[in-house]
Amino acid sequence: MKKLLIIGATLLTFVAFAQEGPQISSAVIAIDQRADLADAKQYIEKARRIIDEKGEGNVKNKILAKYYHYYGKIHLYILQSDSEEIQALDDDALDKAIEYLFKSYDFEKRINKNYFIDLTIKMIRPLPQVKVQKAIIAVNQAQNQELQEEIEAAKASRKKAYENFMAAFEMSKKEPIGKMDTSSYFSAANQLFMLKDYEKAIEYYKNMIDWGYKGVSIRAYNIEKERFEVFPNLRSAEISVEKETHKDLGYTDEITPDLYQTLASLYRVTKKMDEYREILKVARELYPDNERLLREELQVFLDAGEFEKVLENIEQSLENDPNNALFHFIKGTIYYKNIKDTEKAREAYKATLAIEPDHADASFNFGITYVHEANAYVDRMNKLTTSPADMKKFDKLKAEQKKLFEKALPYFEKANEVKPNDPEILNALRESYFKTGNQKRAEEIGKQMESL
Repeated sequence: MKKLLIIGATLLTFVAFAQEGPQISSAVIAIDQRADLADAKQYIEKARRIIDEKGEGNVKNKILAKYYHYYGKIHLYILQSDSEEIQALDDDALDKAIEYLFKSYDFEKRINKNYFIDLTIKMIRPLPQVKVQKAIIAVNQAQNQELQEEIEAAKASRKKAYENFMAAFEMSKKEPIGKMDTSSYFSAANQLFMLKDYEKAIEYYKNMIDWGYKGVSIRAYNIEKERFEVFPNLRSAEISVEKETHKDLGYTDEITPDLYQTLASLYRVTKKMDEYREILKVARELYPDNERLLREELQVFLDAGEFEKVLENIEQSLENDPNNALFHFIKGTIYYKNIKDTEKAREAYKATLAIEPDHADASFNFGITYVHEANAYVDRMNKLTTSPADMKKFDKLKAEQKKLFEKALPYFEKANEVKPNDPEILNALRESYFKTGNQKRAEEIGKQMESL
């Protein structure tokens, strides 16, 4: 009796260990011959349960290779299906396809066999881009949520985008791809920045600089949408140009200077000022003409009160971009407020307004230079006596003061036109009307200020 039981148990064990083969074969027939993904999914899941129970080490290499490949293939096809019903078979189809197709490749390389490896490689290559597409969808969702002020939802979307970009990056490093997708890493770093995970973002930006990442992409101009678009590779851009949907195929500028500037700003917001100054110094030496780095360094000098260095930077910036109204404006403000050179300040403000006539702050500051000069007359007038000689001097000084307010007035009027209801501009305007003898307009401006 004991002998019979032992034989029976042996037979049961043998049957259990043999069951995965027919299930895998049924899955293969379902997908390859009948294109029935629902049946294929059902059979391959039965095979998975059997293999999980008995252990992969107890499965023959050839059967295990077939199982890995087809488990990945079936889930990839579910993912790629146009049918919502088929897609609903597995919400995690992408991750399962990735896991098992890489298992298939790694296993066949390890046992030095080529059962499905060529087909597996073809299936693996586009997978990182699928993750990138999911990441881009999440970024777009985050942007819409931020517009709606759905802050927590936006954070969740950006975290999802980060995870998908990083999944694409990690996949790209592995064989059979074996080419680091630094553009996905860069996009992941951007998500960290938006999530205000500054410490981790610093690590990412440092890595990209160490790798020499340039961020150069292939682009072409979309004729219908009237804008440039970036393409994943040269051939896809060439096809679009051949179809005449795009034109002007070329390359984007390298973004390395932007990496330095972003890293510098990350050091600044995390108050790592030694690292901030050091990286900025390196960046300025490498890219002396880059405007964003010039501006960043400008802020360093402004914060330190090193105004001569600020002006040096601005002059250098203006050599590269003489029509930059902002630089002329900053130059004027430094000359007026810090160096106390009124004439040079006026020259700079005049240059600002020649480039950007509606620059309200430049107009206001230009006017203020005349008001401050006019106010300096007050002390001289107050020191005079009531003697006939001093009264003559008083009238002369009063007339000169009035001319200065008359010079200031059109600049305040222009500033008010551009920025109506600004209290500071209105106050200067009211005083100028009063000092030039236009009491009516001064009162009107006063009433306007009261109504604000």
